[in-house]
Amino acid sequence: APQGARCAAPEQVDGLFAEDTQRFKRAAKALELADAERASGTTDSDAPTRTDAAKRDLADSPVHTRDNSVTSTDDKHAPLINFLDASGLKQFVDRHRAKADEKFKRAQQIAERIRAAGHERRTLGMLPDEWDVLIEEFTQAFPNFSELAEVLHDHFALNAMGDGRVAWSPLLLVGPAGIGKTEAARWLAERLALPFRVFDMASAQSGSPLAGSEAFWSNSEPGLLFELLAYQPKANPVVVLDELDKTEQVRQYDPLAALYTLLEPRSARAFTDLSIRDFAIDASHVNWIATANSVDGIPSPLLSRLTVLHVHAPTPDQVARIAQNIYGRMRAEATWGSAFVPRLDEAVLAKLKHLPPRSLGLVLRRALGHAARDQRDHIQPKDLQLVSDGGKRSIGFTAGLTVQG
Repeated sequence: APQGARCAAPEQVDGLFAEDTQRFKRAAKALELADAERASGTTDSDAPTRTDAAKRDLADSPVHTRDNSVTSTDDKHAPLINFLDASGLKQFVDRHRAKADEKFKRAQQIAERIRAAGHERRTLGMLPDEWDVLIEEFTQAFPNFSELAEVLHDHFALNAMGDGRVAWSPLLLVGPAGIGKTEAARWLAERLALPFRVFDMASAQSGSPLAGSEAFWSNSEPGLLFELLAYQPKANPVVVLDELDKTEQVRQYDPLAALYTLLEPRSARAFTDLSIRDFAIDASHVNWIATANSVDGIPSPLLSRLTVLHVHAPTPDQVARIAQNIYGRMRAEATWGSAFVPRLDEAVLAKLKHLPPRSLGLVLRRALGHAARDQRDHIQPKDLQLVSDGGKRSIGFTAGLTVQG
């Protein structure tokens, strides 16, 4: 599944679903057939036909908006949870009937979107049948995240013995900037077909992005966590708390305040958004991943609620493996992917292995563009350039570095 894949109606449904994953599996299959055709020199007369058929199957299979009235094959065995109390939702709408039309309409819209996503009940995203293969693929894609892979392996093995839900205890990934902490979380969400959201804690000025703003304010709005949980049918999304150590904690408007409730499963079962106090929602199934450069500045009571995992910068050989994986994913995601050779040359990898993972995607995309301009099916070392933001600051911790052929 590609980065950022979403369903066809993001204004109504926020998240990743199995339809997206299946569509891009077909794309990858079409690419594999094209690679096999290339490798065999098209000696198999049926190979082009099979490749074209696979591509037609992809083109004829748009991503559909999920019909919540029908249980899909993927979800028919998924566990259900009681998400909210319907009487509280009705009370919320009734309370706004006597208010201005704008507020009443807003209350009605919120209620309608909640009902469309499943009303009182929600499903939990399930582990794939070959979840152990997924762990192996994660280890290959993120070789410097071995400790995270081990923790996930333990959780998945336990959950597979139960009802098969995707669940893990709140995690804190500690390591230098630019080594792929957020990208690893995004990869997991995509492969597990779970909704995904990143909260930038460094820019949070209060707890309202997570917990909403107080109902008595005229511009009161539900928090982003409420919207993520209430408006889509899966109750166990992957939520990243990015740069938790850089949160500015002001006593009156502490952005971390809501986390003391949300990271405890017992209290999270009755999470109340500050703008909607008539009913609580079950937020206890969220899969939390926080990131930080250091544990300094993170309050001890919050650290005690997190499993702290230290992630080291990848070695040059590991960066080369990461670059190869990113390149393969780019080919699988793009319509032009089959125009390029399946693997990067060793000479190209030798140049890329000295870059931080965060910059690899940008550098590779520019290099592919250079190769396309020269009508080549492969990247050469001369195509590699470090992309910067207008010359003000280089990417990650590579300030002043230039990759040249």
